[in-house]
Amino acid sequence: MLGNRNFIFIDGIDKIGEFQLHYGGEFQYPKSSCLTPVFKCEINNGNNYILLPGYLSINNEFYSCPISTNHVQLNNILYYRIGNQQYVESVLQIFSFNYKSFRNIVIKQYSNYLGSGVVNPMNLNKIVNTLNLYIANLNDIEMIDENLLQNDFNLKILDSEYILSTINKLEFIFFSNDQVRVGKDNAYWNEIEVSCLPKNKYILQIFEDIINKSNIVNRITLIKDTFHLIYNHDYAWSPTNGRLQIKSDNIKALEIKDILKYNILKSFDFIQERNERLKIY
Repeated sequence: MLGNRNFIFIDGIDKIGEFQLHYGGEFQYPKSSCLTPVFKCEINNGNNYILLPGYLSINNEFYSCPISTNHVQLNNILYYRIGNQQYVESVLQIFSFNYKSFRNIVIKQYSNYLGSGVVNPMNLNKIVNTLNLYIANLNDIEMIDENLLQNDFNLKILDSEYILSTINKLEFIFFSNDQVRVGKDNAYWNEIEVSCLPKNKYILQIFEDIINKSNIVNRITLIKDTFHLIYNHDYAWSPTNGRLQIKSDNIKALEIKDILKYNILKSFDFIQERNERLKIY
């Protein structure tokens, strides 16, 4: 609730990932500039507010204008209550990395007015910082899934424990296969189908790159939701049997998991991984 506050203050306006709306207090003193970015709280009706962006002078004079923080521009924010529901509604204008294009995203958040977890304008902090980090990493603004930004936005940055757990969950099925080659030795090889993969294109691409560079298999291909691996290629003048499921090679499965665990954190960009989850495909 805004209570009798006249302004909501802003820190980190020029720093990627450090934008912060707050109620003031120790944050606003000492002043570091002759103009302080703020939202002015205009009471519209009872507990309903219009938050106007602008700058507060050293003499406490307010100058209304849109607030720009890196690649995100904030215009008016509506803060209101209907029955037992609290709402924060705002329009963000987000710009591409080179500022040559933009799109508007309407953010609507709400919660029960009573109890903990009531929404307030500070809920925008995570959204603005996430968008700025997304664009700063050269991602396409048209691919942003704005549905993910609504209401209880909580697109967390993953940790290393989660990444390692996805590797432990991988499941392996082994096959033998062969090919008749007229006038030549027949070809023989082993195959592995790796399932229970994470539903994340960024992680899958890193998995594929690591396995490719490791030389523990001859080839890896992603088909639908399964990795298909080929290894132990050989040639012989022997009969063929076609593709047959064989006993699991636990040592080979462990080798693949160990290669992934050893290399995954060396090339993993946790911010870019979250950026990929923000996209709509």
